[in-house]
Amino acid sequence: MNGNAPDGSLTYVGGVFGFQEEVNQNTSLVVFPGTPVEFLGVSRGLVETDNWDWAVYGQATADLADWLSLTAGLRYTEEKKGLDRTLLEPLNTQAPVAVSFQGSETFSAWTPMASLAAIAPEDWLDGWLAPLSLDHLMGYFTFAEGFRGGGFNGNARSLEAAQPFEPEFVDSFEVGFKTIALDRQISMDLSLFLADRSNMQVPQVVTMECGPDDPPDCLPSADVLITNAGEASTRGFEWEAEARPIDGLQITASVGYADSRYDDFPNAENAITGEPQNRSGERIPFSPLWQTHVAVQYSFEVSFPGPAWLQGWLTPRVDWSFESTVENFAPELTQLTQPSYDLVDIRLSYDFADDRTQIAFWGSNLTNEEYFKDSLALQTPVLGTAIRYYEAPRAFGVELSYRF
Repeated sequence: MNGNAPDGSLTYVGGVFGFQEEVNQNTSLVVFPGTPVEFLGVSRGLVETDNWDWAVYGQATADLADWLSLTAGLRYTEEKKGLDRTLLEPLNTQAPVAVSFQGSETFSAWTPMASLAAIAPEDWLDGWLAPLSLDHLMGYFTFAEGFRGGGFNGNARSLEAAQPFEPEFVDSFEVGFKTIALDRQISMDLSLFLADRSNMQVPQVVTMECGPDDPPDCLPSADVLITNAGEASTRGFEWEAEARPIDGLQITASVGYADSRYDDFPNAENAITGEPQNRSGERIPFSPLWQTHVAVQYSFEVSFPGPAWLQGWLTPRVDWSFESTVENFAPELTQLTQPSYDLVDIRLSYDFADDRTQIAFWGSNLTNEEYFKDSLALQTPVLGTAIRYYEAPRAFGVELSYRF
């Protein structure tokens, strides 16, 4: 539902949301399936998930003046997470039932937001701001509270590890401005942000020691489980700009800086030794400090003898991006630290047939950087191994597309 006041000074939106899912996943590992010896399978696993959530929300924007508006909203969310997991190991005669767990939890939260936006009046742009040649200038401040429901570690191999983790909350603050200048040849956005998290959900390599009921030759196991850190915060800024100085030329650039750290995480675990470790003050894994991107493209019309449908536009484009060092899972896993790297991509496209057809030649990762985006540290405490999943090396290709 949405609408506005008769004089247009107030607009509003409200609604309800619902979601439900039931998933049955067979995680068995068997040998010779469909044969009489199938019962000797290495493991028999079944994971049943039963989740639902619903929410009701409302938001309104009021024009306090011609140049000032206030937006406020509120949402109530309720989530239910249900998990039933069974893992049998028929060949393990001492403990054939490796995991048997059933649990259900419901999480709920009220999450508000508010935003204040101010647009510079025309007399300001033509007056004391005239030397800046601004066409548009808007400043804003936003506060929002976010909520991520808790849940269960569905891949846990023990009852202890399968216990639920708590919801995560974040209070985010952002202040910034958006501007257009020089007869719309340049646009630029800048924002400063702060996000304070409580009960942050963190993937951790956790060592599960053998218990008193395990066989004497039991070996410790390791799981990557979601756990809750105490407090964490992210501070940084984002800057984006686009310039069109001449017809056909487009230059875009962006810079992002985010310093993400644990403020309070005393109950962490060393990813190699399994010993207790206080990670307060450490950087949050999977988060680069710097990210930048620059792209330049120039489109120009191509005319040559031949049918009219072959006439079109040629666009060469170059992209450069940079990402600073990223630590995956934990800093002590030095083999899972991805050093900073640069990527350079190129593309040459030709649009014709009323801009409905395009043929493009492209090249990616021209400097042939070796870098990985995903990794796995499941067996690091037990076997001393870690896995890196590398992205594609230097590649070239051609694309042909048609829009109906």
